Amino acid sequence: MSHQVGYSFDWKLWCEHQGISYKDRGPGTSKGHINIDCPWCAEGQGSRHLGLRLGTSLFYCWKDPRHRGTHAVRLLQAIQGGSWTDAAVVAKEYASEGFGPWKVASPTETPVLTPEFVMPQGVSSVYTSLAQRYLAERGFCTVDAQRLGILNGGRQAWEPFVYRVVFPIFDDQGKLRGVTGRAVGKDPLRYLTHPIGIPVPNVLGRHWLGQSRKYLIVVEGPFDAAKLQLASTFFKLPFDVVALRTVSPSLDLQEDVERLSFQYERTIFMMDDSQYHRSLVMAEKSRCPATAAMCGAKDPATLSLEQANTMLVRLWASLMPQDVYAPG
Repeated sequence: MSHQVGYSFDWKLWCEHQGISYKDRGPGTSKGHINIDCPWCAEGQGSRHLGLRLGTSLFYCWKDPRHRGTHAVRLLQAIQGGSWTDAAVVAKEYASEGFGPWKVASPTETPVLTPEFVMPQGVSSVYTSLAQRYLAERGFCTVDAQRLGILNGGRQAWEPFVYRVVFPIFDDQGKLRGVTGRAVGKDPLRYLTHPIGIPVPNVLGRHWLGQSRKYLIVVEGPFDAAKLQLASTFFKLPFDVVALRTVSPSLDLQEDVERLSFQYERTIFMMDDSQYHRSLVMAEKSRCPATAAMCGAKDPATLSLEQANTMLVRLWASLMPQDVYAPG
């Protein structure tokens, strides 16, 4: 992959302001670099084997090639914690004027931020063999994934989305506003949302709604939502399913979630069983008719279509009067 630089970054100033010790000479330190501890390597503390190329946004781990990158934001997020957006706000203070929320190989590959977001370079419905294996492990065949609008960043994709399974994010009007990508490999940054610095709807899965169903299920993971939505559609059940892109520490619902909820008779918040209290709090905070429910499984995405159907049918039964619902 090309290592052309989209912007320069003042690594020394950033290290000094953050209180991060570095070395600029000695064994293992190349000319034009400074070295710091690698935040991803278990033995990184004190070894200072992560090289930062001065005057660029590049960083290199000399022990693990997976810990290398061309975008300073990724490293800042790994060290400082928080979201990609938080790290980008910090990075902007130390970057050149050419800094943007993306790193591209050439100007022609720049994703254009317009009122209707443009899909990043190389993200499409054509799946690599790696993505196909990953989707199969999560219980999705290629046809089902394409039907749900799940995309893939291939080998030549814009760098942050290389080898990621990508979910589009739409607003109330059906306009594309962003994407979030799930790492297929062992990238420490599991989910990555783009664009940054611009409000992005908190609902994933809006594009597969609109079939006049009675109930809305809100889950935390996009693959959980995709599997339950697939089962609901296949077995003609009265559920629409969406995922929350982020869950705030206070468990407050964002306005776009509330607006969507008012279109249904009842909203069911279904978090992981081990965190059932989160579903209860979210149901209590909701201004629309809402219920908390347990998944009955640690990860609905791992269920077969029949198992997901069974879970939804049981949920449906609990929502309907006993004299109306008569299981076959």
